[in-house]
Amino acid sequence: MTLCCDSEMSLTTVDRFPPSEMVLVEMYVILAITSLFFFISLKMLKRGSDINNCFRKMICTGKSVDPPLSTEQIYNILRNRFNPSIVNEKWDVIVIGSGLSGLTVAKILATAGRKVLVLEQHDRAGGSCHTFKLDKYEFDVGNTSKMLKSALLKSKIVKSLHYVQDMYPGKELYRICSAITDSQVHWQKMEEPFDTIIIGERYYGRKTGNSMHFRDQLKLWFSEEADSIHSYFDFVLKCLNINLWWLTGVKHLPLFFVRLLSKFSLINFFTNLFKYCELNLIDVMKSYGLSDDVKAIISYYFVNYGIPPNRASFLQHNLFLMENGYYPIGGAAFLIASIVRSIQNFGGKVIVQADVQEIVFNSGRVNGVKVKHGSFEYIIQTSLVVSTAPIIKTFNELIPQNIARNSVMFKRVNELNSLETVPVGGFQAYIGLSGTQNNLRLPSNNFFWYKNSNPYEFDHYLSLSSSEAMEYGCPAQMFICFPSAKDPTWDERNPGTSTCQLISIANPAWFEEFKDTSKKNSIKRLNRAEYTELKHVIGELMLSQFLKLFPNLKSHIAYVEFSTPLTQQYYMRNAYGEYYSLTQQIDRFKLKFWSELRCKTDLPGLYLSGQDVLFCGIASVLYSGLITAGNILERNLLKDLKEAYNEQMDCDRK
Repeated sequence: MTLCCDSEMSLTTVDRFPPSEMVLVEMYVILAITSLFFFISLKMLKRGSDINNCFRKMICTGKSVDPPLSTEQIYNILRNRFNPSIVNEKWDVIVIGSGLSGLTVAKILATAGRKVLVLEQHDRAGGSCHTFKLDKYEFDVGNTSKMLKSALLKSKIVKSLHYVQDMYPGKELYRICSAITDSQVHWQKMEEPFDTIIIGERYYGRKTGNSMHFRDQLKLWFSEEADSIHSYFDFVLKCLNINLWWLTGVKHLPLFFVRLLSKFSLINFFTNLFKYCELNLIDVMKSYGLSDDVKAIISYYFVNYGIPPNRASFLQHNLFLMENGYYPIGGAAFLIASIVRSIQNFGGKVIVQADVQEIVFNSGRVNGVKVKHGSFEYIIQTSLVVSTAPIIKTFNELIPQNIARNSVMFKRVNELNSLETVPVGGFQAYIGLSGTQNNLRLPSNNFFWYKNSNPYEFDHYLSLSSSEAMEYGCPAQMFICFPSAKDPTWDERNPGTSTCQLISIANPAWFEEFKDTSKKNSIKRLNRAEYTELKHVIGELMLSQFLKLFPNLKSHIAYVEFSTPLTQQYYMRNAYGEYYSLTQQIDRFKLKFWSELRCKTDLPGLYLSGQDVLFCGIASVLYSGLITAGNILERNLLKDLKEAYNEQMDCDRK
């Protein structure tokens, strides 16, 4: 691919892709057919907006009429345990997984009158947004949270809940969260600068603002590169100003039609979107002659989607740029409990300790799910299942293989998964601190620490052996945050304590030999002494670097625990302990794969939702839940939400 460094960033492979070896008449015929299908599909996507608008039954304005949940209520709501007697009936819909995507689907369908059952394998609801306690310290699960520019609305859109963008009145994501929680949850804005980038010992504080504000900050920090920085962001703006509808639109078009668009490169007559998706982030930055430090700062938030700039999609990276940061008052548990209570109020149930072993089919159609509870298995009947489990797990484990192999998605998903070049596992440190936020002067913003500005350092670290990793020092990058400092109600729930989380990476292969393979899913470790040594050496290296940045906290550390890719794999049931199940490499965003990662499968009665359908992150899974529910109800739910919100706001003003 040829990249030119002028201000227009003319990409010879991006600006024009005339179909090769096609007769002109054939091209016009195919274009005519393409246009016809395009407009028919677009019309179908716009159905809705009559009296069946379920959002009219929700409180979408952010102004709740109910009292907030107590700590005891939250505890009980999130722990409604499986019992055969309470699920022994036929359900309209069963949702596998109680993360934000599954709960969003469940809330919308329950409000629309469907009889909905949500099944969660763990002992509390919430998926990647649940909270837990170690000793007396409260923690979130622990992946960095993110936002992306919405593919649905041409404006801004975020695994654990560390920060969220645009959670204030007037923003669409705020309306979605208000609707699914019945406006129980409110949001605290993070202090400035909301993100601090640390390269070695150099600090750069990024303040609230869009990509143009980010550009101006970079020009102040690196005035000698101002022209190159400006040109780079001109190209960013050009790319972001295209019609982003296609990111979700191609997932609704008939597959044979999308394959036609792909085979003859006809998609490029409609949009340049997928050309920009296939650009490599580091290649684009290099083409403008940017220094390593500037490239490192531009790409600092790549940890939010887990792929370094040398393997990242240029467009995806720019969609993920956060403009601001908010945190739910009351924490992630309050957010999840508010949604679960609302589902219950509309007749649905959210059940935990319900480990779905199989999606049951009869004559090729969904007929129920098989749940393991203790030493017994139970079949719960339904004609419609929504799986929010990792898509690889869904097709390779939950669906009987004689059924799964009949799906075109089975082949495509496994092909995409095989393209993962460097597996990235999660490694985290959970730190309990004695003292309050005020006493310890803890910041509410996030810190992104990098060993150096080498864009290939991330992959270099992962290429090491486990013994080399122990000698390397702190991992190549580390995300640092203080969840207790983000929530103004923290001290009420956890007096005299504070918390910190360090989030980093590890090669899953370092820990593979310690995995107990005698059971399908076991927390038992083989050669525990060696496992513990490896875990603690890497963890202590992270802790040592953390204390170089925050030396005043050394005497206040009261508790430390480390988690490895095996921990992540056990609790999240993913392939090898990754933060995000399906690869985030450029291949994912090629039309061939992206168009087939859709919520409605070709197996009758089976739908998908969650991060594998769109992007990873909180905002994406919320939109994913909305899209899945919209497909089931055959409605444009964003349009419904906007209408209901406007009606309720008009009523409030009277």
